[in-house]
Amino acid sequence: MKSVYLRKEDCCGCSACYSVCAKQAITMKPDEEGFLYPEIDQACCVACGRCTQICPLTHKGNHKNSGMPRFYAARHKSQEVLWQSTSGGAFTAISDAILRQNGVIYGADYDEDFHVLHHRAETPEQRDRMRISKYVQSDMGDTYAQIKADLQKDRMVLFTGTPCQAAGLRGFMGTSSLMDRLYICDLICHSIPSPLIWEEYKRLVEREKGGKLVSVQFRSKRDGWSRANSNKGFLFTTDQSPEIHEDNHFHQLFIKRTVHGRASKGRST
Repeated sequence: MKSVYLRKEDCCGCSACYSVCAKQAITMKPDEEGFLYPEIDQACCVACGRCTQICPLTHKGNHKNSGMPRFYAARHKSQEVLWQSTSGGAFTAISDAILRQNGVIYGADYDEDFHVLHHRAETPEQRDRMRISKYVQSDMGDTYAQIKADLQKDRMVLFTGTPCQAAGLRGFMGTSSLMDRLYICDLICHSIPSPLIWEEYKRLVEREKGGKLVSVQFRSKRDGWSRANSNKGFLFTTDQSPEIHEDNHFHQLFIKRTVHGRASKGRST
């Protein structure tokens, strides 16, 4: 098989194909805009077609739940949780319930260089790093396989991510009975901006302010929680500067959809 997709618009970068390949013939590699796409090693591929069968963009129904969904609104009772959350703190409440039952949480986190990737959490402290919004496509790595391994150990699992990533996980799990212990919580996706632009923006901040970034927070509530403030509040520090709060030009580009890739249509399913 030459490619998992016919057009780049037909790929959301969810990594389900990479995770399901029994021959490890697929790797996720960034394109010229920094987006991750599957690449097939022709020498290893046996053309089983499993990768295309589970793809959420080509699978009939896109691995979505059938029927009319129910909608709920929630606001955490703790002011501290609200302050540390981007919105109403529902993720903290749901994940606390999972953790109390010896469950595991998977969500987007930063590494030491503020690349966005999915991590595993077993404690509230590890989970708390996943609460703040991150406006970059996360690298899934081996998250799907790790989730399956936890479920096989009778652990309850909560996964949070974009709708495309959630659909990719459903495709990877298929009709497995393990799904009874898997809770999937996606988010309203505004499409994904270029990871390469985020890398350039980080370098710009470090160049202008001096030093290396040591903390970042989108949609800071330091100036109050309103739509206007949430769209511009960017709180960060470097190892040579105090805490800085300013209009977030990267987020403004995100809102105006000027830094989204050619496949952004597929990435907002």
